Amino acid sequence: MRIGILTLPLHTNYGGILQAYALCKVLGASNHDVELLYLVYPFKPTLWKLVKRGIQYLEGRNVDWFYEYNYPKKMAPSTLYTSMFVSKHIPHTKPIRSKSELRKTASEYDVIIVGSDQVWRPLYAQYIDIFFCSFLPKGSRIKRIAYAVSFGTDIPEYTPYYRKLCGKLIKEFQAVSVRESSGIELIKQYDWNCHPIQVLDPTLLLRKEDYIKLTPFANIAGVDSSACLFYYMLDMDDEKQSLIREIELNTGMSSFTVFEKEYSYYDSEILPQKPVEDWLGAFIKAKMIVTDSFHGCVFSIIFNKPFVVITNATRGRARFQSLLNLFGLEERLLLKYEKGQTIQIVNKPINWEIVNKKRAELITKSLSFLYSNL
Repeated sequence: MRIGILTLPLHTNYGGILQAYALCKVLGASNHDVELLYLVYPFKPTLWKLVKRGIQYLEGRNVDWFYEYNYPKKMAPSTLYTSMFVSKHIPHTKPIRSKSELRKTASEYDVIIVGSDQVWRPLYAQYIDIFFCSFLPKGSRIKRIAYAVSFGTDIPEYTPYYRKLCGKLIKEFQAVSVRESSGIELIKQYDWNCHPIQVLDPTLLLRKEDYIKLTPFANIAGVDSSACLFYYMLDMDDEKQSLIREIELNTGMSSFTVFEKEYSYYDSEILPQKPVEDWLGAFIKAKMIVTDSFHGCVFSIIFNKPFVVITNATRGRARFQSLLNLFGLEERLLLKYEKGQTIQIVNKPINWEIVNKKRAELITKSLSFLYSNL
């Protein structure tokens, strides 16, 4: 069976890259012919985006009117190593840069699997209807399955137009599963007459040994051998720096990360993001992790490393709560940093035997959903 996987474009997002890798790996192990539909933004900027940029321009802000066209070229240096991982480990189509190309490429498959990651979140998914397979004609022979899709939040973000459009498109799906329990509630709120189940993020379907195999040459160069507190922060600020320092003081560990520097799109110098293998190697090396990343939590669980997570409200708090609730790890979560509170989390051991047993049960449930609907 030919299966095409449709997910967000893979740039420098370690979690996004590895969830695509894991889903390809799991399906490929069942002798299916699996490929990633390799979306490469941009498509064209929407009228609303241009209006929004016009408002920002009038406010005196730095505006890139043709961001969708300039971003890939601007950020190309940062994807040097992550693109190498994708090329080596994830079977994929040639780059797809338009809806017409996507429609033509998708016609070659028996099944399109949408997911995982925040593919159903308008904030991150440009042309959200694409991720509801709007490029396939109604009644197409091609099966549509949503696997562990995420809305990223428990707050409704769809406009009335897209709520109606996506409500029609979802009816064409053979089966729908979501990554967070909040996704089930949102679908009810949208009145889409759909009955999804909750399944695991694809990365959790593989064993830690599967990831260790990817890291024989992982390089944590320049990191002191005594450094064993790995911090992975997507949005570093003073509060999170204080959190890291407090854990260092209370554990005696020194910290390390894999980022060369914090940067944004408007930086004059964009440095290559560290290889995916180095990021995985950091989890192997670490004795403890502190993070504000969803997949930072996921890989802490996979590698059975004690962790502290501080919520990243703008990126979606519900994702963290749903994940941790699955494994009874709610106490590892900080809604905000308060001095002295962290030590209670750090000193509380995790019963990994219980966590791993629960994960094994959820893997069985998740794989059953996948295989029974193909």
